[in-house]
Amino acid sequence: MKKNYPILYILLILIFVSGCSTVSNDRIKNVEHKISEIHVLTQDLQERIDELSTSISLVVNDGNELHNEIDDVSAKSKASQQKLGDAEVFIKGLHEQVSNLGNNYKVLEEGLNKRIDEIQKAEIELSNRLELIKLDIKDKVRENITPVQGSTDK
Repeated sequence: MKKNYPILYILLILIFVSGCSTVSNDRIKNVEHKISEIHVLTQDLQERIDELSTSISLVVNDGNELHNEIDDVSAKSKASQQKLGDAEVFIKGLHEQVSNLGNNYKVLEEGLNKRIDEIQKAEIELSNRLELIKLDIKDKVRENITPVQGSTDK
């Protein structure tokens, strides 16, 4: 029986090697299956990355457009504020002119009232002088008439 031991050892080794190769083939198939699953997942992820990249590009483009619009609105706002400032300065100038016209009107009115008072006083003075002149004329006419009448009496 001792002679059968080496054959038995060889048979055991062959069984072990064939069993290992079967396990190895199953593992290889399992690994290949997992690799194919990973490949499918990788393709799905690549597609999702591409979709996200497209979405990000759209968002970036929209963001750039919004930024440009905000810049335009800001520039228009500054221009409008400048125009409002100019309008305020113009209105202040008009207000000052209107105020000055009111003051000038008051000065003119006071001057005219003064002149009217002076004219009225001059008119009264002229009227008084006329009355005096009339009285002088009446007195002179009386004086002239009285001696003439007196000479007829004699």
